[in-house]
Amino acid sequence: MQIYDIDDGLRNALWDFIFLSFIHIGEFKVWRRLGILWFKRLKERPFDEAPSGSYWDIKNEIREVFFSAEWFEIYDYLEVILNDWNKLTEFAPGELVSLDKKVLELNRILESKLSAYRFVGKGFIAITDTRELEEIGSAITTAEEKRFSGVAKHLQKAAGFLGPAEKSDFENSVKESISAVESLVLSLTGEKRGKFEKPIRDLTTRLNIHRALGEGLIKLYGYASEEEGARHCILDGSTLVGYEEAHFMLVTCAATVNYIFGKKNKADSSAGFY
Repeated sequence: MQIYDIDDGLRNALWDFIFLSFIHIGEFKVWRRLGILWFKRLKERPFDEAPSGSYWDIKNEIREVFFSAEWFEIYDYLEVILNDWNKLTEFAPGELVSLDKKVLELNRILESKLSAYRFVGKGFIAITDTRELEEIGSAITTAEEKRFSGVAKHLQKAAGFLGPAEKSDFENSVKESISAVESLVLSLTGEKRGKFEKPIRDLTTRLNIHRALGEGLIKLYGYASEEEGARHCILDGSTLVGYEEAHFMLVTCAATVNYIFGKKNKADSSAGFY
């Protein structure tokens, strides 16, 4: 498993992913945009230092820096390309496949080359289990579709903190994960931020959720937010919050978000939510 490095096989495959995605487009604006994404947005270099010339010249310059880049810069570049996909599509209408198809293609490459990362939401995450990735992706997508933007943003941040090692921050990942659940519960109950017990108990009654599950969520919230839990570990400088805890919290909180949405849909369909 490639965690802190990218071998030649993976680097070559990721370059082919980029090259073959755009080589059929002899459109200067597209390749100019790809150059700007690397030199300006990723490396924060002046605009006039971005590659120029023909699209082939720009491709060669991007290729040169790509093959000399640090392993985590490769993931960063792929991330900004995928997050810029809609803009790239505007420059070449009808020439690029959908973002969903590109993400699926990329994740298959990462799996075949034993990368420790997969792309979900808006960034890379150190989770490779397909079912877990689907759970997280579904929670983010559903939250966005239902216009619970705060829930989606918390989950995206939590996933981002589980990204390539240069970006990993397990304590903040835990806090963002539980904040997604908190945001959803408060939004559905109309409560303001404060004690979590009352709104979650309120919601369990409204949605006909077993009381034990509600109490479990309260305890999970206590672990992530109160001084005897993850927050205490951060304050006293200990390292009790590691990858395993952050991974567990993200998958569990994403599953909780999906569960609550599912229960609300059921209640709405029977006019049982008030």
